[in-house]
Amino acid sequence: MASPAKLPSRPPPTRIDAEGLGSFVVRVVEDRDVQFLVEIHLRQFPDGFYAKLGTAFKQRYFHEYFRSPGAVGLVAEQCDGSGVVGYLMGTVDNDAHERFMYGSAAPALTAAGARALVARPALWRDFLRRRALWYAKRFVSGAARTRRPSREPRRGELLYICTTQGNRRRGIGAALLRAYVEGAQRARAAGLHLVSERENTAAHEFYAHRGWRIVSESVTRDGRPLVSMALSLGGTST
Repeated sequence: MASPAKLPSRPPPTRIDAEGLGSFVVRVVEDRDVQFLVEIHLRQFPDGFYAKLGTAFKQRYFHEYFRSPGAVGLVAEQCDGSGVVGYLMGTVDNDAHERFMYGSAAPALTAAGARALVARPALWRDFLRRRALWYAKRFVSGAARTRRPSREPRRGELLYICTTQGNRRRGIGAALLRAYVEGAQRARAAGLHLVSERENTAAHEFYAHRGWRIVSESVTRDGRPLVSMALSLGGTST
């Protein structure tokens, strides 16, 4: 696994004091974190299709994701050495990220996904009915982008912020989000976006309080209503 630090420069760990938690640091994801991050993710997002493909696939996906030159992985870790209490996954350059994921990372992810489906035949129906054509179109589109650099302003996407059970509402998510936005600003991103469940109004309020705004609504292939939010940063691509 290549260096997972995807910000223009590797920021030093940032120490933060949280009420009822003590001190923790926000730092870049390292190899040693991936297994635990996957465990957190599978507990908090068990219903996603990638989660249903199992631990081995999710670990491969996380490894490839953090290798991407357009991606960012951050963890919050307690200073007393008791472990990671939260993490963030996102991108600061979607175009560079997708060129990597649909280029260099594609063989490993395809093989891992095929092994997972063979081991879980019950997922084939869902995959063929709802996802196969969509994934094929995305792969063709993504592969085409690997052959031509984008001239559009650089933009990023916040994928996940997770905190461990019992450690919410202590400033961990806010600290991770602040470090991510600062990294996107250093990367000269023009803006960031995220997608959230429409019913998750607490998340919408959390982001709105920090300058994000709702820009659209949509529905997933599974029929789940979603809300898209955006944050303007004013950067430009180089």
